[in-house]
Amino acid sequence: MVARNTGSVAAGHMTLTFSFASTISSVCISLVIKYTKYYKYYMIGGILINMLEVGLILRYRNINSSNAQVIWTQIIVGISGGMLNIPTQLGV
Repeated sequence: MVARNTGSVAAGHMTLTFSFASTISSVCISLVIKYTKYYKYYMIGGILINMLEVGLILRYRNINSSNAQVIWTQIIVGISGGMLNIPTQLGV
């Protein structure tokens, strides 16, 4: 909030983007797993997206990046989180 010079509402929306994307991707992945009966492929996909997200976070978490870059990074982080949590719980 301080580094981006945004208000509390905009900073809250940027923070909640991860939770929203993670919830939506979790529901979608769980439905796909229900019909395909495979979960390991989605875990591997989530791990690969997670590795991509680490690079994006390192690149776009500075003062020179735009709000759109930070929001898209949060969306990608949420998608990988949804792709990792549900298949991991099913595997266990």
